[in-house]
Amino acid sequence: MDRADLRLRIYQHLADTGRAPSVAELARADHVPPHDIEDALVTLATEDHALVLVPGSRSQIWMASPFAGVVTDFEVRETGWAARRARHWYANCIWDALAIPPLVGVDADIVTACPDCGDDLRVSVQDDEVAPTDAVAHFAVPAAAWWDDIGHT
Repeated sequence: MDRADLRLRIYQHLADTGRAPSVAELARADHVPPHDIEDALVTLATEDHALVLVPGSRSQIWMASPFAGVVTDFEVRETGWAARRARHWYANCIWDALAIPPLVGVDADIVTACPDCGDDLRVSVQDDEVAPTDAVAHFAVPAAAWWDDIGHT
C-alpha cells in the first residue's frame, strides 16, 4: 500500500466532508484488509508525522493538519454563495483554522471562544485574506517545539 496515496485520500476526504474517513472506508477504497490500513495509519503517525491518531488508537485520526479528525473548539464554517452546502470543518488551533479556507478554496468564518473570558469569537476569511479584526492569536509554544507534544500545542 502506498502511504502517500493513502495520505492524499485522507486529506481529500477531510476537505470534501469535514470528517476523517474510517478504517473501513479506507479499506474498501483500497480493497485491502482493515489491519493493513491500521498499520499504514500507525506508520503515517509515528514515522512520517503526517497525522496524529487518537491516543491509544490505531484507527481514529485525531489530527491531519490543518484538519482535526474530531470535534474541537475551532469550527470553520463555509460562507458565501457556496455555503448552501453547509460544509464545515474542525481545526486543532487558530493557526490551522486559518489555513483551511484557502486550502479548500472557500470563504469561511472561524468560530471559537476566547480562552480567557469565554466570549464568542469569530474571524472571517474572505478571498484568502483574514478580514480586519481586533482579535489576537497567542501561541504559547514556539513552533519549533510543537511536535514535542502536539496534542497540547
